[in-house]
Amino acid sequence: MLEAIPKEDSYTGFQARKAVLPKGITHKQSHYAQTVADNPEIVEKVIEEAIEKGAVPTTKEVLKEVAKEKHLEGIIMHG
Repeated sequence: MLEAIPKEDSYTGFQARKAVLPKGITHKQSHYAQTVADNPEIVEKVIEEAIEKGAVPTTKEVLKEVAKEKHLEGIIMHG
């Protein structure tokens, strides 16, 4: 969502996004939604694991898996 917001020049000379989120949506909620949307394979994995366990898949589990993946990528890339 924030990616679609055009950048504007600020008084400091740096480009800044004018963050305009829908009413009632926080920056944190928007970030979580974008993270989930950007990781469909992890969402599918979390859903499958929850079904196997007879549990309900949650956004929290998806975000935890995304964080684990990013952590592992960092370890692999930086040794």
